[in-house]
Amino acid sequence: MLSLQADALKKVYDRKVIFQNVSLSLRERDVLAITGANGSGKSTLLKLLASIASPTSGTIRYAAHSQELRREEIFSRIGFASPYLNFYDELTGIENVEFALRAKGKTLAKGELDELFDYFRLSDAKTKRVKAYSSGMIQRLRFIQAFASTPQFLFLDEPTSTLDDDGKDLFWNKLNQFASQTIIVIASNDRDEIARATRQLRIEDYKPTKKILA
Repeated sequence: MLSLQADALKKVYDRKVIFQNVSLSLRERDVLAITGANGSGKSTLLKLLASIASPTSGTIRYAAHSQELRREEIFSRIGFASPYLNFYDELTGIENVEFALRAKGKTLAKGELDELFDYFRLSDAKTKRVKAYSSGMIQRLRFIQAFASTPQFLFLDEPTSTLDDDGKDLFWNKLNQFASQTIIVIASNDRDEIARATRQLRIEDYKPTKKILA
């Protein structure tokens, strides 16, 4: 059983409190939607929960089978996809994914990786440089990279924002395959994405009355 526990998270930028007192407890099968206005801090909180950024104060703990995970163990168990996640333009799609896997200390059999590219309709583009990809292709490549590591904690920022209906269907069908053994957090204002969550956190509920620090 997986768990993610956040206690009293606070984030400050340029003496502005973005949010404070964020506490939550997630378990395997939970799908949390972080909602809020543009620029409210949704992506910031998502990055904190994914250990991509650090809180100003507060703690985040990950556990598997009731054993707290060490920091070096967390990175290999996390999948992350967002519009601001960039690739190396001069590398091919498959080279980018293989590079990300190696950084996590993981490998995936070529056949399994080919299946992911086939599934997301990028098989013909996997050996092409990413600089030739369209925005929709890049978003599907982000999904391939996120799913390739078989994540136990999956963090997604506006995942379907650049996809057509076919791309959205591919994404949701693949996500459903992971949902029973994964903790999923989605930052979004999209009604369809929010409707698929089992829980919601509204970032405005964690804004301080006084936003400028003394």
